[in-house]
Amino acid sequence: MGLPWRLVLTEVSDPGLIKELEESTSFQDPLTRKRGFIQIIDSDPSRIELPLRCLPVYLLNGRQTAAESSDYENRLRRMTMLEELRRSSVREILVLSGDGNPVPPDLRDLWSAGYRSYLTFSSDWPQADDILDTWLEETEGASFANLLRIPVGQVIEEILERYAETYPAEQHVIRVRDRQGSLRRVDVTDLDEPERPVLEKYSLIEEATGSGLDFCQL
Repeated sequence: MGLPWRLVLTEVSDPGLIKELEESTSFQDPLTRKRGFIQIIDSDPSRIELPLRCLPVYLLNGRQTAAESSDYENRLRRMTMLEELRRSSVREILVLSGDGNPVPPDLRDLWSAGYRSYLTFSSDWPQADDILDTWLEETEGASFANLLRIPVGQVIEEILERYAETYPAEQHVIRVRDRQGSLRRVDVTDLDEPERPVLEKYSLIEEATGSGLDFCQL
């Protein structure tokens, strides 16, 4: 859940999980530099101004302490969170349903309302194939989807492993000229603001063996 997804929606509101997400990132964490800090959203997101870059994790059912909320507040929270997904224009959705129905009712509603994206489902449920085939046949604009019939825990482990191989932690070093005209090597890896990165406005020519230049604004 802490990878640089566009956003995460979850039915789970376990306090231990939420606490771990809130405490798992630091300024020096390579993932924080790539996607900003994790923002746990447990209320109507339309009233929340998120940073320029972050990973919003939407708790569809709110926190456990929100059980006393009115039915209207619960429905509003859920609908506005789903609207954030619809407006995000994500190209692909990964649905982890474990041993439950692979097609969440909310996804059915979004699809009926005209939302479209590539779909990948992970489910251990024996009837997952039949349910997904039936939904594809009955739903306009849904002609195919990927179904992973391996344990969800294995899916998660492989995603984490492949992400680490594809996007290893990087160090960014540039060469700059100081006021005295001397060239110095500067490690800018941890200097930028994760939520409002300034260096994204620049094209960095990083120092390699025997070379190095300043950076120029695009």
